[in-house]
Amino acid sequence: MKKGFRIWDLGFGIKGILVFTLSLNPISYILYPSCLRAGSFLFHPFEDDLDRGRWSSVEKKAKNDLQLQALILMYRGRYQEALVSALPASDLAGYLKGLLDFQKDFNEEIILDSFILRLGSRDLVLESGLRRALAGCRQGVDRWLGSIREESPPVVEVYRNRKDFGWASTLGEERLKTSGVIGIAKFHRLMVITPEALAFGYSWQDTLCHEYIHHALKVKAGLAFPLWFQEGMARAYETIWRQGALEIPPGDKEELLLAAQENRLVEFKRMEPSLVYLKDEAEISLAFTQVALAMEQLKLKIPALVKAVGNGQIFNKAFEKVYKQKLEDFEKKLRDSWKREAGHGKVSKKSGALRTFLALETSEADAEKIFLGPKTQNLISLGDQLRVGGNHAAALNLYRQAQEQEPLNPYVLSRITRSQNALGKREEALKTAQELIRANPRWPPGYELLGELYESQGLYKEAIKAYAVYFDFNPYHKALYKRTAFLHIDLGESRLALPYLKQALILDPQDDEAAQAIKALER
Repeated sequence: MKKGFRIWDLGFGIKGILVFTLSLNPISYILYPSCLRAGSFLFHPFEDDLDRGRWSSVEKKAKNDLQLQALILMYRGRYQEALVSALPASDLAGYLKGLLDFQKDFNEEIILDSFILRLGSRDLVLESGLRRALAGCRQGVDRWLGSIREESPPVVEVYRNRKDFGWASTLGEERLKTSGVIGIAKFHRLMVITPEALAFGYSWQDTLCHEYIHHALKVKAGLAFPLWFQEGMARAYETIWRQGALEIPPGDKEELLLAAQENRLVEFKRMEPSLVYLKDEAEISLAFTQVALAMEQLKLKIPALVKAVGNGQIFNKAFEKVYKQKLEDFEKKLRDSWKREAGHGKVSKKSGALRTFLALETSEADAEKIFLGPKTQNLISLGDQLRVGGNHAAALNLYRQAQEQEPLNPYVLSRITRSQNALGKREEALKTAQELIRANPRWPPGYELLGELYESQGLYKEAIKAYAVYFDFNPYHKALYKRTAFLHIDLGESRLALPYLKQALILDPQDDEAAQAIKALER
């Protein structure tokens, strides 16, 4: 999902960024390893052919070059064989040794039609969703840009923790910690970190599709597309697997308009060679919103542009020919349109709706502190004390005061919802929860809360739909799988309950209740 230095397409939070940091000690996983610092294998003369999966072309030149043979094997995902061929003291050998050290955690390898999927046993809860997303994304990209022809399928790997993903991606732990990168398309691989590594998970199916779009663009044209275009394409069309349209959360759009009003928009040229070199995480997030919306303006002729660049035309010249305008003129018109939309000063107060943000190993409590202003935090804290004591009416009054500060903040709206429900104001609670979701569509707890409200009102089908969206972010909630299964059973839909019970059993093989329910349903 995102990109740092052309060669590397990274995923940044629920959206992404790109970096160019090579690093990590193969033993400690803390210091940047010398093999990645030197990184000679990262800048090989044949890297363009390797990235595009043109093994036959490279193999002709590798007959007497063991190191090049090792590189080919590494790009094809055959790491042990690659290590045998690699020069013992080479940078590549150092990288492969570190890679093999945690590859044993991938105790599951699943061969799909167009991908090789590697993951650990616990991450098998992702399998059905990954199958749908990868197949749908490939089909969508083929219809849109033309079929992607490769000599062997790309490998898809799901990493269990930051240090392993940091090594495999060559980004390093510290870069991941500060940047929010959760996915990367590199070395003819699609690599992501498990959603379980984040407090609320993330839109993992969209992220895999995002990375595949990076991969597809690379196979079609190598490194010929500028960074802003690659990131815009991947961000704007990551929902193509579910035939979805571009989704820009209200918080991201609000931040864009504020930036336009305050002359803080990020120029395309500043995004090179990597978004990671922008001022901070907020500016990176802003850049992603900009390039995604740019794609909306360009979408009708994107296939023609991709074809032209894939055939060898320089991007800027191809852009001018296809769109009948220079790139710099297009960018200026785009920026001016956002300034007009901002209304010359009318966007003055932040609503509290969350912008795209995702950080590894950020707890729920820490995330709440990040997105609440001091006054709002104080009001919420006082309200929480009253709610715990059973004084829901007084708590609701304080939460309403907090809402005056940040009208669409999900941490405020979720508390209002719960207090309303506790006071028997069920219809009001449901409306507040729905408002929360509209303003914060990428905040997973909102879907669980909405499902609970539906369930409490006997609206089981609606509850199941809400929980299904929650699983699209966090598929590791065992209790919610069982809860959803039993709702299906209550509706007389026993066969629909089975997949949820099996997911619960993957997460906890010792769960006797789930095991017995499966046996009963399969009789």
